[in-house]
Amino acid sequence: MKDTKDIGTDLKDLGMLYELSNEERTKLKNILLQTFKDFSEFCDKNGLIYMLGGGSALGSIRHQGFIPWDDDLDLMMPRDDYEKMKVLFNEGMSNDYCLQIPNSKNHKASNLFAKVIRKNTQLIDLYNFKTDFEQGIAIDVFPIDRVPNNKFLRKIKGFFSNAIAYTAVSRYIYKYKHQALKDFFCSNKEGTKNYRRRIILGFLASGISCSSWYNLFDKFVQNHNMNAKSFTIGTGRKHYMGEMLPKEVFVPVIENSFEGLKAKLPHDTDNYLKNLYKDYMQIPPENKRERHYFLSFKDNINE
Repeated sequence: MKDTKDIGTDLKDLGMLYELSNEERTKLKNILLQTFKDFSEFCDKNGLIYMLGGGSALGSIRHQGFIPWDDDLDLMMPRDDYEKMKVLFNEGMSNDYCLQIPNSKNHKASNLFAKVIRKNTQLIDLYNFKTDFEQGIAIDVFPIDRVPNNKFLRKIKGFFSNAIAYTAVSRYIYKYKHQALKDFFCSNKEGTKNYRRRIILGFLASGISCSSWYNLFDKFVQNHNMNAKSFTIGTGRKHYMGEMLPKEVFVPVIENSFEGLKAKLPHDTDNYLKNLYKDYMQIPPENKRERHYFLSFKDNINE
């Protein structure tokens, strides 16, 4: 079975992928850093809790910034702060940024989680090619949700959260399907089966819009029990059950650095990262490093 690096090479040879130059990659990271700086200042000004998540949290600990081969930036926010951010965004961020987030009267939902997008930029990947959403350079913001204390209810919630999320993404893939994405999925037998399942389910779910599916997931995954002992990131790489950790792992946040900037991290960053990556200080071999595949990159900020 081919790994994603081999798939990316195949698509590049077919002229489907755009390889960022070193200058463009540096420019991309600088824009992400400026977005992070502006967003963190906005959060601090409004008393909102945020923290680095996923590979960005790992990069802060292991590399004091971006993972060298990475080119995105992920944040997390407790649900209450995430909802406040949604309401306050236009007051402090809308001049230079737009927000895509579920369940908002003022902002579209283009994903299961929030995206803060720098205006006058373009970064098109395999999943947002030819969509009708803003396609700029963005940081991703994932909500941290409380989970039920009852183990049975927790498993039920996790099962249906994953099912709704899978359906929502399948609906999106079906609506915006294109040849490059199909070739990416279908480069091996397992990927071909997955793509076919996605297209069939996406067709069956097409009576409801993509945004409505995202809104449904976002509503369902929430839990308003203030006495919840555990939190999870239902939109994380390990999904609802796999990202579930005691509340104390996430808050109160601690400070660290990220590319010379002050950044917040989960309170018990060690346990958080071990849950995601196990031996997270070990540098993975080149063929196991996560990569993102782009079709177009433009920066028109200063034009």
